[in-house]
Amino acid sequence: MPDNREVVLRVICETSRQLAALPLVVAVYAAPRCNIVATPPALDPIVTAGSAGSATEPAVPEPPAKPYEPKTVEVPTVREPIAAPPARPAVPRILLPEEAIVRAMDAGRAAFVRCFKKAIDADPTIVSYKVKLHVELDPDGKITATSTDAEDPDLSRCLARAAYRLPLPPPGKLGVVDLPLFYRPDS
Repeated sequence: MPDNREVVLRVICETSRQLAALPLVVAVYAAPRCNIVATPPALDPIVTAGSAGSATEPAVPEPPAKPYEPKTVEVPTVREPIAAPPARPAVPRILLPEEAIVRAMDAGRAAFVRCFKKAIDADPTIVSYKVKLHVELDPDGKITATSTDAEDPDLSRCLARAAYRLPLPPPGKLGVVDLPLFYRPDS
């Protein structure tokens, strides 16, 4: 009748053989005692003196003649250029009556001043601003797009948001209006 050690070693060897079939599983304890090579040579555990087993146990086997190589399939990479968004047709500049522009700018003055003050609080070295506000209108006078030439992105976003609230008259056709904004804080 086999003793308990032999039974345990047999169970460990069988389990280790099953685990050795899985990638990256290393049966460190059982590999030298069960003649199992579980990992590719680059990942084999380091065998130190005395760890190969006793005189009655077999020594660590040599790695197989053919080293382990994972299966690889080369798939050609095809990079397609990203198509640029379709160009928007050029919108003609329109002239609005001066009194309509003055009324709109007066209505938006408080919002514009808040934007400029917030920008100056963020960077106190700025002494004044001169910004061009670009506004695109539909035929009914609804603002469809805004932008600015401000270098500060936070200021540009704030001014563009404030511009959407400007009460501009309907031009009767698509159009673009560029409005100059100047700001110098009171000293």
